[in-house]
Amino acid sequence: MARLACIPHGTVILAQGTAETSNGGPDIKPVSIRPFPIGEPGNEQDLLEQHVDFDSDFRIPRHPLQKGIKQELVDNPNSFIFIPPSTPHQPVAKTTNLHVSTHGSLPGGGTLPGGGAANIAFLKGGPDGPNAVTAHVTATFWLQTFQGHQEPGLLQYSQRVLLNFNDVSWPHVTVATLHKQ
Repeated sequence: MARLACIPHGTVILAQGTAETSNGGPDIKPVSIRPFPIGEPGNEQDLLEQHVDFDSDFRIPRHPLQKGIKQELVDNPNSFIFIPPSTPHQPVAKTTNLHVSTHGSLPGGGTLPGGGAANIAFLKGGPDGPNAVTAHVTATFWLQTFQGHQEPGLLQYSQRVLLNFNDVSWPHVTVATLHKQ
């Protein structure tokens, strides 16, 4: 399977991957938005602005606690996926996992050939170096079929884009839950 997309910052991606179906609900792993030096994902940096109790002029809303944003949501954006949906909870009979990556890395190891990200000239920069570069994109989609149903009724996904600038990888995470109508 493949995903072709145009993402913010002037980048086009082609991500390739795999699909597998398993019984029960999805196994959704935590994901971090903490930046790290390029090539050192185990060396995440802790920024004051990523603490909801820190008063910052550089954040909107300035007081996230007043808007119901909790620290656990900032620490792991995938926790948004676990907020109970507006429809009554139904047991999940099976989940189809779709995982794509621009670098061909697969969950649990293994690789696929091809894929990549193409950045516009402005992002690539000039003699002083790049302005920003989309280095890596991964996304996992979970198609969930409820017990007693023949087709998926819920789609959840988590996409992570590593945007490199100033010698730092800045993770941008997007998550969503979509209900079939």
